Parts: sequence; C-alpha cells; structure tokens
Amino acid sequence: MPTVDAGLAEFLTSGLVLGATIACKPWALLAVGPVLLAAPGRRVRLLVACGATAAAALAPFYVGPGAAHASGSLRGLRLAPLYFHPEQLFWPLRTKVFAPGSTTPGYRGPEFIAQLAHPAIVALALPLSGGFAWRLRAGAVQRRDALALLALLLLLRCLLDPWNTTYYLVPGVLALVAWEALARDGLTTTLPLTSGTNVLTTSRIADGNTLTPRTISMSSVRPMQRTRGAVRPHEHAPMPRRT
Repeated sequence: MPTVDAGLAEFLTSGLVLGATIACKPWALLAVGPVLLAAPGRRVRLLVACGATAAAALAPFYVGPGAAHASGSLRGLRLAPLYFHPEQLFWPLRTKVFAPGSTTPGYRGPEFIAQLAHPAIVALALPLSGGFAWRLRAGAVQRRDALALLALLLLLRCLLDPWNTTYYLVPGVLALVAWEALARDGLTTTLPLTSGTNVLTTSRIADGNTLTPRTISMSSVRPMQRTRGAVRPHEHAPMPRRT
C-alpha cells in the first residue's frame, strides 16, 4: 500500500499491482477500498492505473477461445456453487444429496444462497470502507489501519462463501499480521492464534461416511478483536453434527 512519503511512481506501481491482481483473481476487488484509503492522495490516478492494468490484462482473454474462461472467472463473483462446505455461516441450511449409484453423501445449499452470497460479500466492502473513511476523517484510525479493514473483508469472505476452504483464510491472516507488525510493538500473536483456530475449525473426525466439524469456523474471526473495534465478534453455538 502507498505510504505517506510515496511519490507518483509508487502510486502508479500500487495501481499496476492491484490491477494485475484483480485480473488474476477477481476477488482482489475487495482490496480496492483499503488500498485507496491507505493512500494519502492521488487516489484517482491510482484507481485509473488499477483499472487500465486490469483491462489490459483481461482484454486478450475476451477475444477468441479464451473468452469463456474469462467470463467464467468473473462469473464466480456473481454465483456461488450449490455444493456446501461446512466452514461457513450457511451450513445449517444444507441438504444431503447422493450421486446416482453412490452411498456417500454430499451437501447442497438453497439456490438463493448461491445467487446472493458472492454479490453480498462484494457489496459489504462498500459500507465497511465508507465507515472506515468516516473514522479516518475523524482521526479515530490511521491509514495503516486499512490493513485491518482488508483483513476484515477477507475473513468475512470466508464466513459468507458457501465454498469456503482452508486456504481462503491465508490472505486475511497475512493482512492482519502486516497490520499488527505496523501497529504494535513486539512479536505478532495473530499468526499462531488465527492459524490455530483455523486448524481446529477445519479438523474432521471420521464417523462412518460422515465427517464431523469439531467447532464452528466463526472462531477464526476472533483475532479480529485486535483491529480497534473494526469487528465485534459474538459467541455462537457449536456447529451441529452432520446427519
């Protein structure tokens, strides 16, 4: 992210990197607000550089046989898979299904979850970034705290994505560790704490043809208490066993 002493070249570099990241992984759109809020100025130029880079990188794939792949990548921002993973908030809405000729169960969720989950994740970035901008103007937070905002958005993606898997947590943890390194003295405690809760929540116990989550994935968000009130986690009941 740009620093207070950043020159024009650094702003353009930040825009280029962000644009290239969005072209590779459209979920990087969640970082646009935090990056702009971390910049002390020249935000329009940064945004233009980001948009131009993403457009230039994606344009060749929309011509010829690559168009289907590029459209499929962007489609992931609009639609979530119907198949469910347990480490997300909508798990209680699952339905057990069986493939033809198979006795091993799978799980699917309601169609409205598939339609709304991914757009809701992207839409949440707007009010949360707006609230951070208001607090930044009031002097309640600093620009470096935009890293905590980025971590919050990435961890919310984990909670709200029906297809959440273990590695989805990694970018959020890295953002949180980077923020803690800038905002606190001493060794970071975020990495072992968050990694430990993630290992716990994604552990399984074999039980015939079923797998039992040991605890709810909401605990992975508890380290966000360190983000100066950016999130207020609450206690939740343990995740029900799969049936």
